[in-house]
Parts: sequence; C-alpha cells; structure tokens
Amino acid sequence: MFNLFRTQQKATRILVGAFLLMVAASMLTYLTQTGLTTSADNDTVLAEVGPSKITVAETQAIVERGIRSNQLQAGTIDIMLPSFVDQMMQQRAALYVFGNQGLKVTDEEVLGGLMDTYPQYFENGKLTQRDQLEQQLNSNGITLADGVEAMRDQLLMRKIQNMIYK
Repeated sequence: MFNLFRTQQKATRILVGAFLLMVAASMLTYLTQTGLTTSADNDTVLAEVGPSKITVAETQAIVERGIRSNQLQAGTIDIMLPSFVDQMMQQRAALYVFGNQGLKVTDEEVLGGLMDTYPQYFENGKLTQRDQLEQQLNSNGITLADGVEAMRDQLLMRKIQNMIYK
C-alpha cells in the first residue's frame, strides 16, 4: 500500500490518501462514541468496577470538596484528574475484591470511625445531634447515608492496607 504513495500518478496518491483519512476518521468516531457510557439517570459513567460506577457527577463533587478544603488547587485539576480517577478505580477494585473474599467492616467499627471523626455529635457512644451532623455533611455535598458508606469504605481500605503492609 505504501508503494502506491511512491507512484507518480497524482490521482492514485489522492485516492489512497482519502481512503486512509476515511479509515482514520471512522476509527476515531467509533472509539470516542464507545469511550463513555451513559446510565439510566443520564449521568455519564467514567468507569465501572464490579457493581460500582464512577460517574462524572461523583468525581466533580469529590474534586469540589477537595478544592473547598484546600487539599486541591483549581489550576492543577486538569493535570491531576486522570490519576485521581485511576486512584478511585484502584480503590473500588480493592474494596470489591476483598469484600468478595469476606473482609468486612462491622457496624460497630463504622460507628467508632464516625465517633472519632465527628466526636462533637456523639455522647456515650450514641448519636445525639443527628441534625447537626447531617447539616455538616450536607454542606460538604453528601448525605448521612453516603457519609456512613464512605466511612465503611475508608475503614475497609485501612484494613486492606494493614494486611498488605504488615
């Protein structure tokens, strides 16, 4: 095929060039159309790890929380976003695999983690100021149920890391 480009006939070279351009354009449109999928609630899915989906909205919310808490700088998001999503995928994969192998976090451990993180809302091991805790979590863009699940995932990741690095 490359010999056709070496020919002196201009029409042949143009025809082969147009054919290659058409193949490249069709490959590009095929790859970009299947690169991202859309779920039923019309939220773009960046990745699926087991039953868990990493969506654009979820990633945006986490990045915005990082910017508000001064853990991330707005100017570096474009550079850091691919590695950030990759880290989320690796964490979800670890949680999925170790969860399937029976490693769990009990409700008591989750309660202890919440009490360590938000001690002002607990007295004698009981949640006494639920409304204030929900209000603080909502100000960060998450619900109480999401906060509990995030704590469960965080504690499970800590267990996994302790198993690996021990």
